[in-house]
Amino acid sequence: MGKRDIAAKIVKGWDALAETYQRKIRISTYDVHYGPLGHGERQLRLLGNVRGKRSLEIGCGGGQNTIALARWGAKASGVDPARKQIEFARRLAKKSGVSATFEVAPAEDLSLF
Repeated sequence: MGKRDIAAKIVKGWDALAETYQRKIRISTYDVHYGPLGHGERQLRLLGNVRGKRSLEIGCGGGQNTIALARWGAKASGVDPARKQIEFARRLAKKSGVSATFEVAPAEDLSLF
């Protein structure tokens, strides 16, 4: 099994899992998180002021970090190869009242940007 086959299976898995995952796992849209057990951006302060800057979250999943960046004033975009994750991210951004763009794309091809 080659890399493309493995990648396709992972994406298919996330498409099947996305709705349940996003319903069960609550991820804040008010702070950028760096992992499930790590501190967030508000505590670590790695990014600095993002207001007016363009951001691209690669592998954005449900878009929570992208939405947090948009709340902080960034021109925020997110990409993920899983269509169901991007659909969730778009709905969440709308519900959150923020302007962020989300596209279905693999990390290996960011030609949209």
